[in-house]
Amino acid sequence: AADKTGAQTILFAGVHFMAETAKILNPKRTVLLPDLNAGGSLADSAPPEKFRAFLEQYPDHVVVSYSNCSAEVKAMSDIIWRPEDHAWTRDSHVARFIAHHGLHSLAELRAESVRCTAWFWDAATRDLGLEWTRPFTRVRDDSRGFPWTRWFVNGRINVTHNCLDRHVRDGHGDETALFYEPDSGRPDDARRVTFAELSAQVDRCAGALHAAGIGAGDRVGLYAPMQIPTVVALLATMKLGACCVPIFCGYGEAALRERLASCEAKLLFACG
Repeated sequence: AADKTGAQTILFAGVHFMAETAKILNPKRTVLLPDLNAGGSLADSAPPEKFRAFLEQYPDHVVVSYSNCSAEVKAMSDIIWRPEDHAWTRDSHVARFIAHHGLHSLAELRAESVRCTAWFWDAATRDLGLEWTRPFTRVRDDSRGFPWTRWFVNGRINVTHNCLDRHVRDGHGDETALFYEPDSGRPDDARRVTFAELSAQVDRCAGALHAAGIGAGDRVGLYAPMQIPTVVALLATMKLGACCVPIFCGYGEAALRERLASCEAKLLFACG
């Protein structure tokens, strides 16, 4: 609704990233977040008392709330938005997955995923078409206790192959794999990278890493902002079976050294 409304002001009773998304979708509007301490729970981040005060001040406003909001907020809402309410959700991959398994709603899928976690993750990986270099023998092993649960026991998978290589192999090389929109906001600075282009860059980077002695299990630091070379470095590292360790690029020298030492990194990417 954020990209369609004609309202000048949008009061967003949700978590921060959702309000930011509303601002991106409709940059000419004012987006307000009533609870600056909003966390990850929609039920906690839409305080009824703030909603009530706002509606008393602006009684002519239409209130749209999400289905996970608290009952008090829903009672003050004109429209309650649910994922099943729109054609694009009915035609989504999740909707197809629900129908394929004989379920009837998102709520039923959630309940079934909690009731039988192993079934859900096995079905989800099959639906995604993930390709394993060695199939797993068991989805989940929590015999040592929940905090030490092992997932996809005995399985082996290459993330880069599944995210990139198989799509080139299957004839999707000319399709867009990555769309980069810089912080500058200038359209001329935006870039599209196809699967084939990204694959070629990743292969070159992986070859350089291999020549530098990086192999499976090694740790590689990634000290970089969100840019295309960052994605290339990440996928190249994982292609070799090495572990990529993202490091916030705002850290100073001392903090960077500490993190590289703690993960025993053999190499550092500094992009940007």
